[in-house]
Amino acid sequence: MASADLVIHSVFGVDHLRAAGTVVAFSPEPWMSGRTAAQWFIDWRYFDLPNHLRLPVWATFLLRGGSLLSNSGPDPAERKFCNFIYSNRRCAMRNAFFGALHQREPVESLGTVLNNTTHPALSQRDDPSWHKSKLGVLGEYKFTIAFENSEHVGYTTEKLIDAWLADTVPIYWGNPALSADLPVGACLSLYEAGSMAKLVDQVLEVHHDPVRYEEIRQANPFRTGEIHDTVKRFAADLSEFGARIHADAVTHAGSRRVATRRLVCSAVVRPSGPAVRGRHRFRPAAAGCLPGPRRR
Repeated sequence: MASADLVIHSVFGVDHLRAAGTVVAFSPEPWMSGRTAAQWFIDWRYFDLPNHLRLPVWATFLLRGGSLLSNSGPDPAERKFCNFIYSNRRCAMRNAFFGALHQREPVESLGTVLNNTTHPALSQRDDPSWHKSKLGVLGEYKFTIAFENSEHVGYTTEKLIDAWLADTVPIYWGNPALSADLPVGACLSLYEAGSMAKLVDQVLEVHHDPVRYEEIRQANPFRTGEIHDTVKRFAADLSEFGARIHADAVTHAGSRRVATRRLVCSAVVRPSGPAVRGRHRFRPAAAGCLPGPRRR
């Protein structure tokens, strides 16, 4: 690695610190390695810097393929109410919402967290068919609790995307600025509802209103095609950014580069879209300032 002209590292390990060439730090997690000598950064955060590319986590999943809407599920009128599939039990907000909704209308928890049932078609997490089986199971429900592991402006993962791909209505929390990337009208959001109690009421109202449910379901960005245009834009940005990294690596090939990562909070910019209100207001974050690792 010490002699490589280009090194791309993520959030684990320290071998990249021996790199002499161009170093790129990539993070799909809500945190960044505290030790890096990178000159280029690719992650989900909002920075107005020439050496940084914002690439949302959800977009990385779609750039790898598999973005076709599933139409294999039953008619919404024949579907079960709501599912909850998680293995990370450390998200208090997510667990609390499950309890609040489950108290009003039974929610089926199929993962290891708050488990109350099983499904024969759902593979184990370490099985290669896990994701495909998960999408198939999600499609049997009207709603999917799609809460992130933690809350960060700009950080949206595959949880929301999977619910849309399975043609179910997501119940969302995690990115207060979701509307900067994706249509909030295609999900039920804690930020739009204003409180957990109001969100529970909203879910139950939509559950008993077939017309309203269908409106939200039809707003699915995979159904409208909106999300494909967004992904194309991110793909173009990634291609252009990659070309610049390649040119930099060629220019500095073989030379030892010493880079000190600097915290430039003044370069952080707000995402476009509606203002983030109350306790969800934007908090500047930079490499090394984010929480520690979390299981997905």
